[in-house]
Amino acid sequence: MGSKGRGRHRLSLAGPVSLSEETLEVDWAKCIVCQSDSAEKLECPADNPIVSRRSTGYMTFAAKLNTLHNFNYLMPSKLRVQKLDNGTGYENTLSSNNAKWHKSCISAYRDVPRFQALLRRLQEEQEKVADATDEPLPAEPRTESIRQTRSAGVGPLHLKSNICFLCKSADTADNLHLCSTKEVHENIRESAKQVGDTDLLAILATADVIALEAKYHLKCLTKLYNKARRMSKKGHGPNIDVMCEGIAFSDLAAYIHRKAEEGKVMKLAQLVTMYQERLAQLLGVKVEELPYVHSTRFKERIQSQFPSIRADKEGRDIVLRHVSTSVLHNIHDEDQDEDALAVQRFFKSLRKTIFDSPTKFDGDMSRNRQKECVPSALVAVINLLMYGCTVTPDNAATQPSLSVAQLVMLNLHKKAPQGDLVRNARDLEAPFPLFLALSTYGRSRSRKAIDEMHRFGVSVSADRIMEVTSDLCHLVTERADEEGILCPSHLQAGRFTIGAYDNIDHNPTSRTAKGSFHGTSISIFQTGNEAGSERTLQTSYQNVAMKGRRSVPLLLKTMPKLSGLNVMSLEADWLHHVRERLDDVDHTEDLNVSWAAFHATKHLDAILPATNALLPLFETSSEDEEMMYHGMRLVRDLVNHLNKGQVPVLCVDQPLYKLARLIQWNSPSDGPLAENNFFVLLGPFHIEKAFLSVIGQFAENSGWKTVMRSSGIMTESAAESILKVYNVTKSRAAFQVTAAVLHSLLMDAYETTAENQTLEQWVTDSVMKYPTFRFWLTFLELILLLLQFVKSLRQSTFPLYVESFGEMIPWFFYFNHTHYARWGTVHYMELMELPVKIPSLYAEFLKGKFTVHKSTRAMSGLGVDQAHEQNNRIVKEEGGAIGLTQNPTALRRWMVAGPEVTNLLQYFRDEADDGEDLLSHHEQYRAFQLDFLSKCSNLKESFSTFSNPFLERLENLLALDTRLFSTKEGQDALVKAEQTGRALMHNFIDHRLCSSPKSLFDRIPKTKCHFFSTESLKKPAVDKVLEMKTDMQLFAKLYLNTKTLNLDRDEFFRYENQPFPPSLSVNGRLRGGEKHLLLHKLMQLAPKAAAPTSFDGIVFDGAAVVNYLPPRSSHTFQQYAEEEVLGYITSQASLLHAGRVDVVWDQYFEGSTKASTREERGVGIRRQKSLATASLPSNWQAFLRHSKNKEELFSFLASILVSYNSSDTRLKVLTNVAGVIRGNASVVSCLLGTSCACAAMEEADGRIILHVFDMVKAGLRDVLIRTVDTDVVVLAVSYYHQLQNQGLVTLWINFGTGANVKHFAAHELAQALGEEKAVALRGFHAFTGCDEVSFMAARGKKKAWNSWNSFPDVTKAFRSISHPLQEVPDNIFGLLEKFTIRLYDSKSKATDVNTVRKDLYDGVKTLSMIPPSKDSLRQHILRAAYQGGQIWGQAHLPEPTPADPTKWGWKKNGDTLQPMWSTLPDVWEKCQLKKKCHCKKMCTVSRCPCRITCTPCKVDCRCKGNCVDTSTSQLEEQEVDDPLDENGFPQ
Repeated sequence: MGSKGRGRHRLSLAGPVSLSEETLEVDWAKCIVCQSDSAEKLECPADNPIVSRRSTGYMTFAAKLNTLHNFNYLMPSKLRVQKLDNGTGYENTLSSNNAKWHKSCISAYRDVPRFQALLRRLQEEQEKVADATDEPLPAEPRTESIRQTRSAGVGPLHLKSNICFLCKSADTADNLHLCSTKEVHENIRESAKQVGDTDLLAILATADVIALEAKYHLKCLTKLYNKARRMSKKGHGPNIDVMCEGIAFSDLAAYIHRKAEEGKVMKLAQLVTMYQERLAQLLGVKVEELPYVHSTRFKERIQSQFPSIRADKEGRDIVLRHVSTSVLHNIHDEDQDEDALAVQRFFKSLRKTIFDSPTKFDGDMSRNRQKECVPSALVAVINLLMYGCTVTPDNAATQPSLSVAQLVMLNLHKKAPQGDLVRNARDLEAPFPLFLALSTYGRSRSRKAIDEMHRFGVSVSADRIMEVTSDLCHLVTERADEEGILCPSHLQAGRFTIGAYDNIDHNPTSRTAKGSFHGTSISIFQTGNEAGSERTLQTSYQNVAMKGRRSVPLLLKTMPKLSGLNVMSLEADWLHHVRERLDDVDHTEDLNVSWAAFHATKHLDAILPATNALLPLFETSSEDEEMMYHGMRLVRDLVNHLNKGQVPVLCVDQPLYKLARLIQWNSPSDGPLAENNFFVLLGPFHIEKAFLSVIGQFAENSGWKTVMRSSGIMTESAAESILKVYNVTKSRAAFQVTAAVLHSLLMDAYETTAENQTLEQWVTDSVMKYPTFRFWLTFLELILLLLQFVKSLRQSTFPLYVESFGEMIPWFFYFNHTHYARWGTVHYMELMELPVKIPSLYAEFLKGKFTVHKSTRAMSGLGVDQAHEQNNRIVKEEGGAIGLTQNPTALRRWMVAGPEVTNLLQYFRDEADDGEDLLSHHEQYRAFQLDFLSKCSNLKESFSTFSNPFLERLENLLALDTRLFSTKEGQDALVKAEQTGRALMHNFIDHRLCSSPKSLFDRIPKTKCHFFSTESLKKPAVDKVLEMKTDMQLFAKLYLNTKTLNLDRDEFFRYENQPFPPSLSVNGRLRGGEKHLLLHKLMQLAPKAAAPTSFDGIVFDGAAVVNYLPPRSSHTFQQYAEEEVLGYITSQASLLHAGRVDVVWDQYFEGSTKASTREERGVGIRRQKSLATASLPSNWQAFLRHSKNKEELFSFLASILVSYNSSDTRLKVLTNVAGVIRGNASVVSCLLGTSCACAAMEEADGRIILHVFDMVKAGLRDVLIRTVDTDVVVLAVSYYHQLQNQGLVTLWINFGTGANVKHFAAHELAQALGEEKAVALRGFHAFTGCDEVSFMAARGKKKAWNSWNSFPDVTKAFRSISHPLQEVPDNIFGLLEKFTIRLYDSKSKATDVNTVRKDLYDGVKTLSMIPPSKDSLRQHILRAAYQGGQIWGQAHLPEPTPADPTKWGWKKNGDTLQPMWSTLPDVWEKCQLKKKCHCKKMCTVSRCPCRITCTPCKVDCRCKGNCVDTSTSQLEEQEVDDPLDENGFPQ
């Protein structure tokens, strides 16, 4: 600079500024120093082309002005200093007014030496003034700015003293650091510029810190650097790029802090790389695009944050290690005010950036679009909040952080909203809030739900969704107009294309209701690993002309031989792998044990995910022929449009496959829809579901459900749903576990039992010998066959698909899946002929293009129909078409926009999976595999609890849980099952497909496929002839026909009209009744009394206990016996303070009088023996209906009771075990060791009385009987007087179950009846009906009791038959006959029952309403006398001697006893109702009715009764052989 300039503007002490110049305003268009017009060019820092230097000129000049002002230095008069500060500071005032100056005028302030000299002189003068006045230097400079908002800085410091020039505080020399490098000076100067610290800039303007020998605290320097990084170079707040740099370095610092605490060494080069990668992620750029990072400066930057970090050189690398034992410095150790201000500045800048870069939804739901619509700094901040500081790439932009960032964008407002009204800026719209609203709209169609989500700030509004769906409708129409065909835009050209066609039903049970919807949906899939090319479309979401809401038009208007697949060998590797892992307790090896995970490790081919799209819906039902035809044409046109030359393929389920094939068969052979030009694929997913149902039918009643429940894997109801295939995935998973366990059990059995046999030989022999082995091996093979079919889909292996499908078809035939049997065979034959008929399509299928891969995961192939169901889920779920069926406009909108919404949502979900491990199968993680192993282990243990089914060496088919044997028919069905299915399939192919003797649609024969069908109640078939004979109208005709035979009417009623009397029998069986009604009459005899709470002994009816105490919490018979039965009996004894308990069990003998009653109740189901470890049957009542089951159960329970010993009460227990009375160690009884194996005394009711007598003999005085049988009550009342004579005081009966329990005081009832009538009660009860004696039709216990009271003379007869008799006297017969007459007609004076039959006949509607004939009544009285006297009359005897029942109204029929109904033949034998004959002259024809019945012709015959026939001679000949009495009836 020249001397002229220096002299002109020499800095010197000047006098006061004149008032006139003080009040003058600054002319910012002139030089601010001289304020004069001059030819010299003006300089303006704001015009500097280097942006970063624009503020430097103003900043330096302002710093010097502040310094001089602090020394009260008076400026030149033309420099109006006070006008250079408008209250915001010198720098801001100069910058905002674009201040200018002459170069010559400003040079005096730029001359650093002169300015430093001036400052030294001013400082010396200030020190002299202070020495003269003895005043210390001011701690803070005086501020004289007119309006200043911050301190203006400080005066010069004694920098050579021990004072930190940054914080101005004194300290010891040990804690201060000396500025010794020029680089430090530059760093401090740049940082001061960034933070706008004019005081520090003023100090640095005098000289560099080296020359000033400045000292600083390391913490103060770190604080300055941290603050500088957070400020923009322009000085107007933070900059996004700078913020990202700070965040990246903060994350790296956190990483260094963690590693330093762990004592680990870090390479500098690695840290630089991590910093660059993190910064690139935040900025959304590549690492190569970032500026170069100087490693040495970066190291110093790190060391400034971590003073305890030392850098060492190891070879060519520089490593950082923590060397100090002190705690690491906290990089965020700043004061709270500065932190808060920094945060405020950061978010202010972030908001400005967001509002300056608006976004708008353009239909793009991709992950990249999500990243673009939110600033990287916002995502970084959310990542810091959600995951902490991290530099790992995975946490750069996770889907959750992107979602939260988009929700923040949705709720941004320039101003705080007023009130509850929520409005969102359309230009800040992001994909995620739209996704949430669209998903809710698709699932629930609830506007209220969407608006509520919008109110809470998590989605857009419902109005916005309506706009989007309208836009999508317009988009579809515009694109269809552009291309001339309805084709979704994201489908590619030149890629293999498959269509899927299915129904969409709402309220499918109704075809006419307004709320029902039966539509059609079509999906398009593009599969294969060859990528197609993108189609160029002019129409996009952004440029569709939106014209507001309008009615959306409906776009489309409705117009061999099987090879025998060895499934066991194909899955041998997996099965052996699971077995090995089950033995590995620690599970340290490979855990890919689940079926899909294991095969995923073997199937590592590269997979290109399929492209899929759902077309607009059709309102017409998919089952409509015209709709199917239109759908096939639509798929054909789309395939030709996208991949010209390809044969179209359409995938449908079974009912639609039938319809499509019929359309093809009715199309021209060379037409576009003919078999050679269009292929219809039967849906694999529906085939899988049908075969799962087959497996479920196979396993029904086998015990599999119980084993699964016992294992804890699932409940029994869940196992039932598996067999019913309510969920395909769950059923498949359950059967996978079952297959793995069954194979392990098979190998265990082989290793246990095989001797010098190969596995194949052992299996073959076992299958031939043991039906149970065959069943479970077949079950295993069926599951493995299903898995082969599924594997062909997952791995896209077409030959395996065809082969496994062919092996399934015979089982469809056998288990009566007729639709899949018929059409599955048709489709299988078509697949077999595919290489010849359509070789090009066969080649594509061999490449795996018959399936769909929706991801790149291994083992992820799906059937096309399953992929379509997944696409179709939203419109099928509640909220799809539901709620729109009554609104045509809304329904039409959804039919067009719904599929587009589905496509958008599916695309968003697929994009959201970006960044995950999409190569491995979703089951390939340790937790899933451990769970699979756990299920296998539990199930194997559960099988072992019941038994290993491959170790069952029985010749009968056995249910595993209940140990029930199947019938012979069930076993035979199992052996022939597969053979029968194959025969049916081959017969179908031979007779309906290869040749045509039968129609394809003829009925397919059904099979009886229930392997575990058990013996059930077989009621005798009702003979139609017997029905005719009991019909009153026919009986009337028969009666009228007696005139022709000249029969006497009185004699006619001596006979029954059939072999068994209707009043006593029902189709040959004893007529039953309600015997408990007798208790109602007995209860009226004595007032109700409360039962005592203490008894000496209790007698339990064992069969009653088992019936009213079914299993509840027990799973095995052992548990049931010990916990429930024994627990109940001992608790009752303890509760009632009983010292002795007798339990009496029924016994069962073949050929007893009780057998007929048991047959009427049902045969039940039979099970294997060994109840100790067996599980309880699911049907308890069916189990108890089988006599052998009850016999084994009662014996088992009795043995448990006998072994009971109570240490507390020494309870005495007596019971019958296997026909012998036994007791526990403490019981004393005269009955011990006696046999009770008497067929006549098989019922427990009589032997209960015997046990009561034994208790009385043992000194017990108060006894309780627990029963549910009326017979026991009758016997207790009947025997009480005899028991009383032996010492019994009270005899109580606890009768009934649950809320119906009643207490009968037998002693009071007996006393009320009197001894004679009490004893006669046995005979009365037997005569009026019990289990072994018939009831009389419509004559129950109440009416009989009333008749007894009105005819007391019959008491003698009842008392007589209550005791054992040699024979029944005639007077007893007479009394009981009179009682029967009174029972049917109380006013009759007749003494012959046959007369009453004749008298009552005219007034009844059915024959059962008249009493039995006299002969039939006699047999009835004999049976009553046998039961009342021979059986019940000897109940108190230890060794009764009942008479032969065949002499007392019973007869032998083989090994069984049957009632003898009458000794006379029925009238039908000789008085048959015949039709009129048509003989003209002689009745010689063998089929002549008159000849057959040996009766003369009548007037209504064709011959008018005047024919000459041979019937008379034949009748005469018959008279010789079978003589008749005088009335014409057989003698």
